[in-house]
Amino acid sequence: MVGSETAIPELLKALERSDDVRRYVDEDVLRDAAEALAKIGSETAIPGLLKALEDSNSYVRGNAAEALGKIGSETAIAGLLKALEHSHKYVRGNAAHSGVTQGFRRLS
Repeated sequence: MVGSETAIPELLKALERSDDVRRYVDEDVLRDAAEALAKIGSETAIPGLLKALEDSNSYVRGNAAEALGKIGSETAIAGLLKALEHSHKYVRGNAAHSGVTQGFRRLS
């Protein structure tokens, strides 16, 4: 069920699909998987989202950065800092926004 931690393994599998399979998967599905992981908000998803920051698809990387920011764990900071150096502006922008969001959470 989406919205509960029982969905995390399947959502992570959606992000981990090989490039051969990805040709047949709509990018919206990958985005929705990252968004669902962010809404669940469990730190259990962080290792998979950090791995998604290395994905061959820039939009998957950007959505992973956004999800990591929404979860707001300090364990994601190193991955988000690396994403700030990415060549694609969508990835950099989401990483920057996520880092700012995490910083404001810690200050409040």
